Amino acid sequence: ASLASVTFAEGSKLEMIGANAFNSTALTQIAIPASVKEIGESAFAGSASLASVTFTDNADVSLTIGASAFSSTGITSITLPAQFTGFAANIFYAGIDGTLLASISVSDKNAEYASHGDILYTKDYATLLFCPPEFTGENGTATVHNDTKTIAAEAFKYCSHLTAIDFGTAQVT
Repeated sequence: ASLASVTFAEGSKLEMIGANAFNSTALTQIAIPASVKEIGESAFAGSASLASVTFTDNADVSLTIGASAFSSTGITSITLPAQFTGFAANIFYAGIDGTLLASISVSDKNAEYASHGDILYTKDYATLLFCPPEFTGENGTATVHNDTKTIAAEAFKYCSHLTAIDFGTAQVT
């Protein structure tokens, strides 16, 4: 598809970007309005040129992102906003070749999630939720936060660049 640019007006009241809305477009970047409460399944999937997605924090809404919404894009790094809730790893991939994501961070204002060393955790770091598939860590090593007690199912799925995981003093059960 040749759609290469989408601009939302400042103060946009847009609440939902539906399933497949911008699937397989030529978008290179998009700024999601702060009013958006839902990004549908595969909304941006297959948009290989999409390298930048930005969000504006908005504590007055709750944002959910559907399965594969950002799979098969050119995004290598993303910062999730304060209003993001309901994490699922498949937001970023639909299979082993589904993402270039190497780094994930979270707004300090998010009440549910945090990041440490480009890896996604629950806010208290008790659960490691997701290691981006293209994450390389420090010399191929992922260092787990010391407060981590649980590693979520498939947290390191597709992390083919890692050669080691350092649990430090984490008491993982």
